[in-house]
Amino acid sequence: MTKKYLVIKNRGKTNEKKCSRCGKEYDSNVNFCTVCGQDLRDSTESSAEK
Repeated sequence: MTKKYLVIKNRGKTNEKKCSRCGKEYDSNVNFCTVCGQDLRDSTESSAEK
């Protein structure tokens, strides 16, 4: 008999960023959106300035 397990990743806080321009989600280590080219570094500061 084979046991099956459900793996829950990143329970609670996630390490994902969301592009403020197009909404695409990325891991926290990505600096630019591959869809629209938006700079994802310090996204909280740049979105507050707009």
